[in-house]
Amino acid sequence: MAPWFGPKNVGYGIGPSSWQGWLTCALAAAIAVGAALVMTRVPEMPRWIPLCVMALDLVAFIGIIALKTESD
Repeated sequence: MAPWFGPKNVGYGIGPSSWQGWLTCALAAAIAVGAALVMTRVPEMPRWIPLCVMALDLVAFIGIIALKTESD
């Protein structure tokens, strides 16, 4: 199975190299934006809940990148 993330053609680091990688990036961004909108639009919700969602989203995203990147 092809890796979801791989080296960029231009620049440093890795980037999405398949549709699954692009979908993962889009979902991670959508979750982070959704949590930020909840934080600003729902004043009665404690601020730590959306912040925890954002932190878990980032940890999961980094974990998926680590698992789905081809290592040499």
